[in-house]
Amino acid sequence: MMRAVRLVFGFLMIAAVAGCSPEKAMDFGVSDKEVTAPPEDALSRQIMQDFDGKSFVLGSNDRQAEVRMKDWAPARRILIPFWLGVNPLYPNFLRPTVGHIYVMSESVLVRPLGADNYLMRAGSKLFKTDAVFESTHTRYVDTGKMLPTIVRFVGTRVITVPKDAPATGTVTERVPVLKEVSLPMQLDEPLAGYAKFEVSPKSPSRRPASERGDQVAATSVMASEYDSAHRATLILSAAQRAAPPRRLLRLGSRMSVSVLAARSTGSPML
Repeated sequence: MMRAVRLVFGFLMIAAVAGCSPEKAMDFGVSDKEVTAPPEDALSRQIMQDFDGKSFVLGSNDRQAEVRMKDWAPARRILIPFWLGVNPLYPNFLRPTVGHIYVMSESVLVRPLGADNYLMRAGSKLFKTDAVFESTHTRYVDTGKMLPTIVRFVGTRVITVPKDAPATGTVTERVPVLKEVSLPMQLDEPLAGYAKFEVSPKSPSRRPASERGDQVAATSVMASEYDSAHRATLILSAAQRAAPPRRLLRLGSRMSVSVLAARSTGSPML
């Protein structure tokens, strides 16, 4: 019986691999024109407004990113899915959705592409694929690992880039485009091996708070979710401040965030 089950499973895997290709995996039904319209749901629009050009504190949840502003009450936090990339063999597994908000964690900046665009490798701890990072608030001055950053998946693009050494020549591929929403995660001190960056003078983090339109509702309660593995929950409750943290929904692949979270300013070890 078990042998038959294994055979069936093996055939299904072969069929899945044979029926998929990198081109099909990257087909999101959109053209090369990137999404520019605001998100449809109110919570995502609020995330883009609150974290626009600002650093954030990262919690130690390694299933979904727990993010909050440094001046928020401890119980006030938002759950955002990690960016896990697009798996070319199983493209429908935890597949990202164009227009949604993610946190890219432990990504690697490979090289600049010009016009505030960078080639990076992003995804889960064990599986990273090429992607374009569109910076709106930062300018990276070298390569290396990138601190967790809130981004929006705005579409795909065909790029031609040099192959990794020692290979020569170029490779043309369609890759996801992740547009920067926040500044990188806030740390108490710099970490070795991470790419250095500069903050644009036009970034909201450089403007007075009176001009940023920050919205804080310290005693309100708001909870909103959107589809399956791309759920984000805003938790805002004055009553929760003195209570132990509630168990939060855990989805996706395990990420290496505990060490970074411990060094994130004001980060709670949940």
